[in-house]
Amino acid sequence: ASPWLTLAPVNALALVPGDRVLLRAGDTFFGGLSFDAEDAGSPAAPIVITSYGAGRAAIYAGSGDGISVYNAAGYEISNLDLTGAGAWASGIVFYNDLSGGVKLGYIRIDGVDVSGFGRDGIEIGAWSGSSGFRDVRITNASAHGNARTGIIFYAQQPNTHESAYVGFSRAFDNTGVIGATSNTGSGMVFGGVNGGAIERSVAHGNGRLCTAPEGPVGIWAYDSTAVVIQHNESYGNLTGGPADGDGFDLDQNVSSSVLQYNYSHDNAGAGYLLAQGPLDDNHRGNTVRYNISQNDGRANSYAAIEIWGRIVSAEVDGNTVYLSPAASGTPRAVRIGNASIGDRFVSGLHLRNNILETTGGLPIVEVTTGQLAGAGDLLIQGNDYWSAGATWSVLWGGTAYSSLAAWRATAQETAAGAATGFAVDPLLNAAGDGGTLDDAAKLETLGAYKLQSSSSLIDRGLNLAASFGVNIGTIDFFGATLPQAAGYDVGANEASGPVVTGGGSDEIVLYAFTATAIAGTWTRIPDATAAGGARIGNPDAGAAKLTGALANPANYFELAFDAEAGRPYRLWVRGRADGDYWGNDSVFVQFSGSVDAAGSPAWRIGSTSSTVVNLEDCSGCGVSGWGWQDNGYGAGVLGPVVYFAASGRQTIRIQTREDGFSIDQVLLSPATYLARPPGALKNDTTIVPLPGAGTTPSAPSEVIVYASTVPASGIHGGWMLVPDSTAANGIALGNADLGAPKIAAPLASPSSYVDVAFEAQAGVAYHVWLRMRAQGDSFANDSVYVQLSGGVDQSGQPLDRLGTAAGEAVVLQDSTGAPLAGWGWNDTGWASLGASIYFAETGTQTLRIQQREDGILIDQIVISPSRYLTTSPGALTNDQTIVK
Repeated sequence: ASPWLTLAPVNALALVPGDRVLLRAGDTFFGGLSFDAEDAGSPAAPIVITSYGAGRAAIYAGSGDGISVYNAAGYEISNLDLTGAGAWASGIVFYNDLSGGVKLGYIRIDGVDVSGFGRDGIEIGAWSGSSGFRDVRITNASAHGNARTGIIFYAQQPNTHESAYVGFSRAFDNTGVIGATSNTGSGMVFGGVNGGAIERSVAHGNGRLCTAPEGPVGIWAYDSTAVVIQHNESYGNLTGGPADGDGFDLDQNVSSSVLQYNYSHDNAGAGYLLAQGPLDDNHRGNTVRYNISQNDGRANSYAAIEIWGRIVSAEVDGNTVYLSPAASGTPRAVRIGNASIGDRFVSGLHLRNNILETTGGLPIVEVTTGQLAGAGDLLIQGNDYWSAGATWSVLWGGTAYSSLAAWRATAQETAAGAATGFAVDPLLNAAGDGGTLDDAAKLETLGAYKLQSSSSLIDRGLNLAASFGVNIGTIDFFGATLPQAAGYDVGANEASGPVVTGGGSDEIVLYAFTATAIAGTWTRIPDATAAGGARIGNPDAGAAKLTGALANPANYFELAFDAEAGRPYRLWVRGRADGDYWGNDSVFVQFSGSVDAAGSPAWRIGSTSSTVVNLEDCSGCGVSGWGWQDNGYGAGVLGPVVYFAASGRQTIRIQTREDGFSIDQVLLSPATYLARPPGALKNDTTIVPLPGAGTTPSAPSEVIVYASTVPASGIHGGWMLVPDSTAANGIALGNADLGAPKIAAPLASPSSYVDVAFEAQAGVAYHVWLRMRAQGDSFANDSVYVQLSGGVDQSGQPLDRLGTAAGEAVVLQDSTGAPLAGWGWNDTGWASLGASIYFAETGTQTLRIQQREDGILIDQIVISPSRYLTTSPGALTNDQTIVK
């Protein structure tokens, strides 16, 4: 058969699930494609519309829609260019007006360019009560030069569309419509969405022709709940009227939603807007955290952070604002108002740990007289207010304050009777020079808004979780874990902790937890009293003392270091005996290249020669707590020093002599401690810093991943982020129950999987735990496969690697017939503890979760080197544990 030359034959067909409409790349097709309920696909067998060959096919729709789907779903549309002639039509439109609250499921739009339409670029609409769409993903799309909107979801009722996602997309130069009475010219809009995300996307230059009294926004939501807008850049958005042109907005009737990790700059209106016009409490429970605003409020005197109307229970925390004077108007860093409408008051609005920097004498904060007349539980605490090179100004009702101390008389910037807040230069790297990235994948490179190491705001933020019960998330704008040191920082950057240095450059200081090999009964044990927070221990099993070292021991650990040939080193070990018992206090020590003073091999690994470290210094002397000891025996007696035959890398091996002994530090000293111990023999608290190493390392960290932090780039196939109030951060990874058969084995090249990146150390035992929930508590919806990028077994052999058909199943039902109920934790074991995993190299690793059965939800992943190495983080059924 020959291909059709026009789109008309396609429109004449009744498509069935699994049909494919293939348009030849490089060709232009005139007119549009139109489908209805007779052309419905399904999630398992979608109707596919795409290009074939190299490049893309183009659809020139003229005055009509490019692709229209009416009262149907089950579609995949990809790899197409669609262009309109400016008439009131949309590029791609899905519309549902079925009665009865029908949710049509499964829409995928990927890799399309949509422009020139007088209505919307991409439109997901419904107007029949609660009927709408479910499971919609728009990725790698570009919507530009359209009139009303770039990408929009809307519905007749709030919270209608379920599981909506827009990622890695662009919306720009969508102009708005002159004379329209409601807002037009926005970039990306979630209206009527129940659970969704917009991330890693860019919106710019939208809205210039909107003349309505309510204006356009780069990226925003209204009539929606459980929406996350994160890791986006929105800049240079405009308005042709008196309102908006904002970067980001959670507008009327939005609840339980989050704006986080976004960069807003050079917008006509607010950088970040919370607004509620109706007189109700539907705008509640929203969060604005760890965002950056640079030079927003370029028109109409908007604030960088603008809060308007009846906002209930909102947290605005950890943001960074920089604001310079605009060509017209008087912008502010923060403004809280209500246009003096006497019943639109905030209630439970809290602004904390933000950096608010202005120049040119601009007000830093304004709270209007009308808002103050009825505002309740309005708390502003722990922020930094900096007016660079000009007068400090906060406008509080009808009073202008010129100092933080004076403003505190209003009871703001106090907590529990103590003064909070700062009026200091935050010492940002290059405030005002953030520039335009135009690529949301580069947000973490925005170094202009990192704190300098000398900033006084490091570790000075309020502990919002501990003091106020606020969920601050797990990372800052730049992806750094919260916190980095003893305290939280102010602003969007959680800077690295203080640098610790010490000792002489020739001292060899080893923390035991960094062992390059751990064998047999020795294990890494968390211990707050140990160097780096962990020790290497050998549990007391009552074993008899060994009379000599072994050439091939089963129980030992090793550390690597560099030493100089021919130089004497004193060996010191800080150890602790279980139960302070003298029968648990000694080890054999060997080296890879050690020699005695005459140059003869001594105490070599692979031989039965060793030196002994015995914590009890003499018979009857006793032991107590941590203590430093060398290889001498007797009160005040120093043992023989050790030399090395060649300069360079060496290995120390510590073998079991008596069990029940732990070690946290090993020193080889050629100078500082050649003739004296680093600390006390009993009850010692000395942690010797690592010489010249900068930041002191810590024990291998617990890897804790919430589904809400998994980037869209790691989510593939049937997996998606779904809202779930019982999940960590209210978001879970879900794989909808489509009745697919169980996959018999892991796949080398799966189509449905999730990749999670994390950091791990080589040679350390880790245990993988997943918190999962089976849809319907069904045993047929309760399992996944897991693989690792660099996994090895204890002997160092590759294990369950990505790109292979090897992997382990994690099954929530722990044994045949066992009950399933709600959330539960499990590992790769079946009715028992699964095997631990190791990694070949230190650094970034990837955990891949593959589909085994659909209908599974995951909200937490724990990869534990200690805390949960042998113990589950929570219950197997009806679990409520959120691991911190």
